[in-house]
Amino acid sequence: MKVILLQDIKGVGKKDEVINASDGYARNFLLPKKMGIEANAENMSKLKAKQDSNQYKKSVEKEKAQEIAEKLKNITLKISVKSGENQKIFGSITAKEIAENLKEQYNNIEIPTELDSIISTAIDKKPNILSVYFRKISVVAASIIVIFTSVVNISPAFAQSMSNIPVVNSIVKLVNFKTYTAKNGNMEANINVAKVEGLSNKELENQLNSKFIEEGQKEYSNFLKEMKELKGDAHKSVGTSYEVKTDTDSIYSIVYSKYETAGSSDIQYKAYTIDKKNQAVVTLNSLFKDNSYIDIISNNIKEQMSEQMKTDNSKVYFIDSSDDTDDNFDKIKADQTFYINSDGNIVILFNKYDVAPGYMGAPEFVIPTNVVSNILLNRGLVK
Repeated sequence: MKVILLQDIKGVGKKDEVINASDGYARNFLLPKKMGIEANAENMSKLKAKQDSNQYKKSVEKEKAQEIAEKLKNITLKISVKSGENQKIFGSITAKEIAENLKEQYNNIEIPTELDSIISTAIDKKPNILSVYFRKISVVAASIIVIFTSVVNISPAFAQSMSNIPVVNSIVKLVNFKTYTAKNGNMEANINVAKVEGLSNKELENQLNSKFIEEGQKEYSNFLKEMKELKGDAHKSVGTSYEVKTDTDSIYSIVYSKYETAGSSDIQYKAYTIDKKNQAVVTLNSLFKDNSYIDIISNNIKEQMSEQMKTDNSKVYFIDSSDDTDDNFDKIKADQTFYINSDGNIVILFNKYDVAPGYMGAPEFVIPTNVVSNILLNRGLVK
């Protein structure tokens, strides 16, 4: 029997390794003791997704190190210290002093306090990272010049700490990282996983990309489980995609769409609007002074719905219905899905069936800025 090991077992294999085990050893020892699981199609797919995620994390760490190498390769730090005869300095140059001078090099930009210990570790492990030279200035003072020569192989912790140094003219882009596909009979999945590149806030970039991977793995695992249960007999297809809606000097908006057909079809949205200047994801409530935006935006959407139904008989929205079976639209959620378009307007997104019949698709409503101008915080994003 093929088994995926859940932990290291001496003489057997490493965690996540697929081994061939006898049926007795697997069923009487490995499986009941939760030291392994059967390497069936579903579990192998999960293992592959996990390996893809680990591979991505490693690639991120490598990219960070390469980026830091580029930032530091031409930096020279001068540190004044006391010296005696024969150019002998008193004491030593500490990692803390290097970190403090590095901050000054970048106009006092905030660098984590733990950087001094990280530098110490990096120096201990990679003595060739820093080349230190000193020249005599007088019998009581010397200037230490620290030249950063090579940091491609520095520790991920050091890379993370140095990621706060801004990248000049960085270009944010969205690329396809991975596509999960599956097909059995009339059931088919095409799950796309995107990856954001170019954010100077690497912590945010990693959080977004980890979320994208998590979403993709979850959708794929759910589909495989359902496909196994139904043995491919059902008619169903699932697909996901990512689209860049806005890419300006100040805003980068991404919309994630999930399409599902099983007799009828469904569309669900998630959106991420990134404030490029502050390198942060923008939430709807963060744009306003108080929660009054919920009612103000909701009322405007109802007005737009009513106007559309007046001018186009084919359009129908769930408002002002006297039918008790209808679920009339009342108001948006505080964290309603939205993005900011290239004109600086808030665009409210609804999933299919949320506020209209299925044939209307997944409606979007552009909110005129003058409707919310009195309650907007001055962040320069909505115009």
